[in-house]
Amino acid sequence: MISIYLLKVIAVAFIPGISFRGSIPLGIGLGLSSSTVIAVSVIANILLIPVLFFGLNCFWRFVKDWRIVSRYVSRLRDKARPYVEKYGHYGMFAFVAIPVPGSGVYTGYLASWLFGIDLKRAIVPMSLGVITSAAIVSLVSFGVFSIF
Repeated sequence: MISIYLLKVIAVAFIPGISFRGSIPLGIGLGLSSSTVIAVSVIANILLIPVLFFGLNCFWRFVKDWRIVSRYVSRLRDKARPYVEKYGHYGMFAFVAIPVPGSGVYTGYLASWLFGIDLKRAIVPMSLGVITSAAIVSLVSFGVFSIF
């Protein structure tokens, strides 16, 4: 049976902009097993990728005929195309892996969608980014970087 504390960790892991930066320290602070907290946070964030894919595609079908929206998306894609071609999967991985505000699964997927990268090509670098981000936040939570 899932404890109420673990449900809180999952809920925080789903919050855009907070995710690991909040769920891992929260779970550890609540006295849960660190390996369980990290695993649950990672799984929750990886499961978000296909959910975001289908949700954003449904939303796009609704708004794609709006001239202002389609122009804005086209401009963003045109501006970003050289960077996407230059950095590709490595850039997507780094964008998701570095645990700073504004990065993570939500914005990583939004960026991959805007730049025309499909789910099959995005899921591996984003999943590896999620795992790396969780490792960094875990090390910070355990105080490993406090010696520096």
